[in-house]
Amino acid sequence: MYAAYDPDRNYSADFDDAEEDVFPCLIAMFGSGAGMIKVDEERRYQLVDFENASGKAFYGIGSLLTKAKDYEELIKLATNGNANHVDQVAKDLMLDVSSKDIYGSLGEQDNQDMLVFSFGKAVNQRIDDFERRDLAAAILNFITYHMAETAINVACFHKCKRVFFCGGMFEDQLVRDYTSKWFFFKQQPMVKLMSIKHQFIKYGGFLGAIGGLIKATIKHL
Repeated sequence: MYAAYDPDRNYSADFDDAEEDVFPCLIAMFGSGAGMIKVDEERRYQLVDFENASGKAFYGIGSLLTKAKDYEELIKLATNGNANHVDQVAKDLMLDVSSKDIYGSLGEQDNQDMLVFSFGKAVNQRIDDFERRDLAAAILNFITYHMAETAINVACFHKCKRVFFCGGMFEDQLVRDYTSKWFFFKQQPMVKLMSIKHQFIKYGGFLGAIGGLIKATIKHL
């Protein structure tokens, strides 16, 4: 598996692969589309939710706004972009760091780069007012934020303490970084109630095919 991202950018796994307490867990699959599969035990699973904001949404919106010719170009743009040039974050809305309003309190918690409004700086602006790379980064920010939020909400609802992300979207390190950043952020308010660990499955785009092959093999044994 890929190691999980942490806020200090240390790419060490956040739990032991040999840990036995795996079930129930959530398989969060993000490719062109997305599906959440709860696994209660080996060979016992069910599709519990789905998400429309995934790879195809990122590609489609990105193509419209940046004129990227393919997915690889869009990812490259996002890699070199800065979403904060398009999004509004907490520090953009604070009167000052010591302010007692909600945005000032966020600043005191060292969350000044917390996303508040996706594409907030685009209001009353034109596409030409922004760099293509910054638009691509903001789109990826928007999509991965919702991916992480969906996975956490579904995991909490179904009492899954572990989330395994897989699918074609996560083959790129940038997407894993963005998703992990928002996963850690969204988990903070609920960490006292339930701690959820996550990891990324290598070659996760083939997980369904491998599972189908194994099931067919077992059936004919």
